[in-house]
Amino acid sequence: MSTVTVIILAKNEEQNIKDCIDTVGFADEVLVIDDFSTDQTPEIAASMGARVVQHAMNGDWGGQQTFAIQEAKSKWILFLDADERISPELGAEIVTAVQKDEPKA
Repeated sequence: MSTVTVIILAKNEEQNIKDCIDTVGFADEVLVIDDFSTDQTPEIAASMGARVVQHAMNGDWGGQQTFAIQEAKSKWILFLDADERISPELGAEIVTAVQKDEPKA
């Protein structure tokens, strides 16, 4: 069965992280790569069921993305910024696309 990991690269996003995670209920895994936030971002994300991994970006956005992909447990990956939201319609389309990827029996 194909699965989806939503990855959110975050730093000091306590104002956005909850609303973002609320919109990705279709995901099998929510992975927050936290760049050592000094606010409540990691605690909020973890309280919502996200897996939080702290990793310094050190100015290397591509390196942070590569690290996140290596941490993901799913075949499909969707990157979101913490201030982005997925509509219910888009979430349903993502699920449909993933299901189409299933091997035919």
